[in-house]
Amino acid sequence: MNKRQLVLITCDDGYTEGFKTLMAIAQERWGKACVKAVMPFGDHSGMGSACTLSRSICVFGTRTDNVAELGVAGFPLDCVRYGIWKYKPTLVLVGVNRGANLGLNLISSSTFCCAALAAEHGIPAIAFSQHVDGEGEKHASSEIHITEALDACFDLHKMLCNVNLHNVEKQYRGIKFAYDNTGRGGYLDVISEKDGLVSIQREFKVVDQLDRWLVGGYTVIQSW
Repeated sequence: MNKRQLVLITCDDGYTEGFKTLMAIAQERWGKACVKAVMPFGDHSGMGSACTLSRSICVFGTRTDNVAELGVAGFPLDCVRYGIWKYKPTLVLVGVNRGANLGLNLISSSTFCCAALAAEHGIPAIAFSQHVDGEGEKHASSEIHITEALDACFDLHKMLCNVNLHNVEKQYRGIKFAYDNTGRGGYLDVISEKDGLVSIQREFKVVDQLDRWLVGGYTVIQSW
């Protein structure tokens, strides 16, 4: 979809390499003047649909690596709510999130919930996440693969798409379309307790077909 768009971009992980790659792709396709970024301060992973309801939020103009953007002292959903009100976008892109978001795991994903909020407003939206195997693994999304997934989403003509990019350490095998969106998703809680302190971590486990595709080198696209 190369027709003129006004694109809103955010990323719940903050100003990451994945976000910068997605921003660069959007600016090249639609022009810098047509791409607006509204970002949360810092990493807000796992916030799901949390948003600010009973207080004001601060918005600041910032510039990083020659990218003009607005920073919001709130939740990722606040960025989308404010961005929709301010810019009236025709397309919303979210990501690229570090870590997969699949199946029922989507209810806790700020990345997906930001895109779903845009779709609720009648604005086509695409959420991008990338599977990684560990904390120390390189998080870098190929422009070629993101662009291919972007075009695949446009070809579906759906209001909401959820893209999970393949692990960059694995050989790329193409795109799989998940027409059954009811998978469990690959994250399981790992909980331990010591000296009155509870540690709750999440680890990616292969539990269904969507996960097998992802760890096998495929980009997985869900759509609604």
